[in-house]
Amino acid sequence: MTNYGLLHLKKCFELLSSSKMNELARETGFIQRERQIKVSNFLPFLFRNHQKMISDTLQELCLDLQLHHIPMTKAGLNKRFNNHCIDFLQAVWGELFQLQFREILAKMPINKKFPFKRFRILDGTAFKLPITYELIFKGTSGAGVKIQVEFDYLSGQFLWLTSEDGKAADIHAGFERLAHLEPKDLCVQDLGYYHLDLFEEIERRDAYFLSRARLDTQFFLEVANPPRHPDGRYVEKHRYIQVHMREEIQDLERGCSKEWPIMYIGHHKKMAMRCVIYRHTEKQEAEHKKRMARKHQKKARQTPKEHVLELAGVTVYLTNLPASVSAKEIGHLYSLRWQIELLFKTWKSHLKVHQIKQVKPERWLCHFYTQCIVLLLSVLGMATLRKMIWMKSKKQLSEDLTIRLLSKNISRLSKASGKSLQTWRSIWKDFIPIIEANQMKTTKANHWTLFS
Repeated sequence: MTNYGLLHLKKCFELLSSSKMNELARETGFIQRERQIKVSNFLPFLFRNHQKMISDTLQELCLDLQLHHIPMTKAGLNKRFNNHCIDFLQAVWGELFQLQFREILAKMPINKKFPFKRFRILDGTAFKLPITYELIFKGTSGAGVKIQVEFDYLSGQFLWLTSEDGKAADIHAGFERLAHLEPKDLCVQDLGYYHLDLFEEIERRDAYFLSRARLDTQFFLEVANPPRHPDGRYVEKHRYIQVHMREEIQDLERGCSKEWPIMYIGHHKKMAMRCVIYRHTEKQEAEHKKRMARKHQKKARQTPKEHVLELAGVTVYLTNLPASVSAKEIGHLYSLRWQIELLFKTWKSHLKVHQIKQVKPERWLCHFYTQCIVLLLSVLGMATLRKMIWMKSKKQLSEDLTIRLLSKNISRLSKASGKSLQTWRSIWKDFIPIIEANQMKTTKANHWTLFS
């Protein structure tokens, strides 16, 4: 059986039972003297109950400890959820985050025509917190938290994760995550990160970006022979001609696209990039208008303005990807941004990361960092299984369903990482028939895929 990065994945899981955990526990003050509950049984306790850490009562959690021969009172357990515990779990997350970069993990092969090496998807998710958390996380009203995540769709590696106030603007995270940007990366993001300075910085670092254009974006084409001043400088107001997308779609058939190899974006600061406009089908346009109406209604705004509704029938993509990537493929690539929405859905609905009740903030933060660790390991494991199945049958598993399956088995996998490599491989091989029977994507014939 081919390795598929299983040895490197094993090292990631082994970290959680290594002596490094005891070092981190002492450095952060989580373990200061010998106690009944140790790192060797505290982390397994968290993994066994990661979905129930908030919903279950302290009495129920103590019962789990007692079943594993660890006597603990409610008051004693409640005291363990403190700032030292938060610091410890943050440190564990940080060690695991760095280790995944050092290990050669499974990575899906893609067509050689695509010039990028990593497919980075960035987005944020936010939810409300109890008002008592306001001193830690401020929301637009009351308390709220926003979690920014960026991961590589090809390998499952997390490239950026941070928590911030719920009212924080996305664009700040868009710039901060550039610390991990490498040449030939492709950055795919939604309109919350739309900023010309950000696109310029990505391009300056020899990387690629792909974004939709905002409705208020101004588009310009350069005049063939613009007039000049006597000193040779261009007369700026006559150098460009504005392009109105509402006019451009009049002669564009539904379901078709039109492209400009060089379009200048921005009124004052013009940046040259590739522009692709796609006109939706009637069904797509109707669905988009419904979503817009619901969004305005949810935010208690007036109905969308007429010119906004007119552009509901089109999507404009902006990118610096070369011409070897066709206009149609641009749309397909951007559609993969939805993978991070599925990731957030799994994180919330299955892992219950946003599950809040009136518990002290320290307990919820311990729950949050535990779920960060569980999610990262589950996504890395999903990427390994995805490659194993793809190389075997050229079929795609359902990423979100597989992440859910692995998260349920995170405690078992953590224990198994201490066994032989042969045993480790057999455990992952056992997942394949389960996934092939219940957790595969239903794809039509000639379905487009990024993978080769």
